[in-house]
Amino acid sequence: MLGEIGLIVRDIRQSKNLKSSYVYKGIFSRQASSNFEKGLNDTTVKKFFIILERLNISLEEFHIALTKNKSNQFQLFSEISKYFYKNDMNSLVKIMFEMEEKYTIKNNIKYLHYKIMIGQIINTMNKKEQTDDFDILRNYLVNCNSWGYYEIVLFGNCLNYFSQEFIDIVYYRIKKNLNQIQNFNRYTNELAKLLLNIIFLNIKRGDYTCAKKYLVEYNTLSLSLENDSYYNIMRKFFNSLMDVLCKQSDTFENLEKILNILEFLELDNKKKQCISLLESLNFKVNPFQTEHAIVYKIQQQ
Repeated sequence: MLGEIGLIVRDIRQSKNLKSSYVYKGIFSRQASSNFEKGLNDTTVKKFFIILERLNISLEEFHIALTKNKSNQFQLFSEISKYFYKNDMNSLVKIMFEMEEKYTIKNNIKYLHYKIMIGQIINTMNKKEQTDDFDILRNYLVNCNSWGYYEIVLFGNCLNYFSQEFIDIVYYRIKKNLNQIQNFNRYTNELAKLLLNIIFLNIKRGDYTCAKKYLVEYNTLSLSLENDSYYNIMRKFFNSLMDVLCKQSDTFENLEKILNILEFLELDNKKKQCISLLESLNFKVNPFQTEHAIVYKIQQQ
């Protein structure tokens, strides 16, 4: 994945007190090695293995470091999401300044992206326009040809701030790359989550044609996700919902069953999100009723 490898290599090199001139001799120029460790450049497989050898680290050890880094990213996004839903502005501001400080110290572009993203979330909560530096994040995504876990999660967490045209351009531009990483569980789940968010956003915006287009994309992941209950439940939820919205079905039975299953699996937040979407579409939902939870629909879209 573009950038992330260089960031991990830099952390390992610094922890071993190895000079960059030694690690990158005959591989990168001074400027190129600096860009590599900032996450701005990638490298070839052959050069990567030479770098690992000079760092005295095995591929397995590097994989552990890479996995740990992704776990830290996941924790950060979870915290941001938690504070957003709690409307905890002070905690979000605190994290934003932490990211700004980390970017100043480490000169790692991901911290700048996080700072911009959190700033945009805060602006949204304050009902203000986009931050002045949001184009930095937008340009990074549109110019990035090789997507990995970091780019997928970053894009997915900023969907609400992009136009549908931008989402379409970026998604289909990197679709081939995304298809290549579907065999890795972590990537498949994040890709599924990204598609669910795009479908959710389009339905909420009333663009059912676009929602159906991305639902087709999501349905192609069904084999990869066959052992994942949540993602299969959501596939059934959105297919059933689209049948109702496109007047191919006039019954809410499937939607009711899915809400009950989410409750049974104790996926309370997911159930709340589904109910919130239904209510935004003028469905009347009784979340405390185990049968006939969707009582009626006030207005056909």
